[in-house]
Amino acid sequence: MKTHAWMMGAWLALAAIPTMAATPRCDLPEELGMREIDELLSRRAVDLVRRAADPMDRLTGLVAPSAPFDLGGGDVGRPLGKGTRGARELVRLMHADSYRYLGWGYMNTPRDGCARYEINVEFTDSSTQTLSLMTFQFEAGVIVEAKGWQRSFQSGPLQISR
Repeated sequence: MKTHAWMMGAWLALAAIPTMAATPRCDLPEELGMREIDELLSRRAVDLVRRAADPMDRLTGLVAPSAPFDLGGGDVGRPLGKGTRGARELVRLMHADSYRYLGWGYMNTPRDGCARYEINVEFTDSSTQTLSLMTFQFEAGVIVEAKGWQRSFQSGPLQISR
């Protein structure tokens, strides 16, 4: 009977390992203003795109291994893979040479920095005039999902007489 109880305890401990490993440890403060959270996570999304372009960068601490990446175009969605592989495929397809995100324009209320947040960042390929509108889901400061859509765009100077 003692052997059975010991084996059961060992099995339960081993069964918990994947759960513990899948839960990212948060490096953000427990309480942070929403403006700071929005800025910090937006910069992390941009940092992911910069770093994923380097095949030697392991993207440690930025992307959950199970994070799905998707970039649609026209009327077709395109799943790109999960984790680091999905992030690298996203970067390959976007060909981004610039980015843009909006600042936080609301009350700067304190929030849990490690909660789940949605961040929107636009990435531009100016050579083809293509905009990738991306939504990143963060949990514990780590990207757990990234989905977006590519659209063409036109821009130019305004001729305004004064």
